[in-house]
Amino acid sequence: MRGRLGKVGMLMLALVFAVAVMGAGFASWTDQVVVSGTVTTADFGWRIYQLSEVWVYKDLVTDEVVTLGAPLDPIPPEMLLVSYADIVDVDPFDASEGREIEVPPTFEVVYWNLFPCVWHGIDIGLHYIGGIPAHLTVDCEWEGDPLLGETMSIEAYNYDTLEEIDFMSEPFYYQWEFCDRVKLWFWFHLDQLDELMSKSGSFTCTITNTQWNEPAP
Repeated sequence: MRGRLGKVGMLMLALVFAVAVMGAGFASWTDQVVVSGTVTTADFGWRIYQLSEVWVYKDLVTDEVVTLGAPLDPIPPEMLLVSYADIVDVDPFDASEGREIEVPPTFEVVYWNLFPCVWHGIDIGLHYIGGIPAHLTVDCEWEGDPLLGETMSIEAYNYDTLEEIDFMSEPFYYQWEFCDRVKLWFWFHLDQLDELMSKSGSFTCTITNTQWNEPAP
């Protein structure tokens, strides 16, 4: 009896050992792949490539209206400063002749002593340098005399393709991509109306750049 149990015990031990060896064998049959990667995020930026103003003088010799994109300094004795549209806190010369500047958080513009039949305004040239498409929007609010507010207009176009941009019609935004340049004008043009004399007002225009897959504000 003990002999038989001994043989059975040996047999059981052999089976356990065989299963253990099989398990080890199965465990060694393994494939694997290691995934490694690098991650970057897109950049999103714009710069100003051009700024210009309007300075209006009267030539006292010829009696002509002289319109310039920058002020005369000094003003010659034969010239009389009549009106201007001046960007107060940024020097337009800094964004000219191939130079670009950062977009400031605000622009202060003064339109002084406007009169009929002359276009008074400033323009801002924006250069998109972001790595993803974006939506450009312009939203303006007017405060003051409503008749004077009606003389204001905003014009825009793609500087490279000459495509006109209308921010006042749907979808109310312009999609631009890397290296696109957009020119914006903020104009006032007065008609010969007595009702426009001695008027005043103010406006706030917000220019917004939004990634293209987010709803435009």
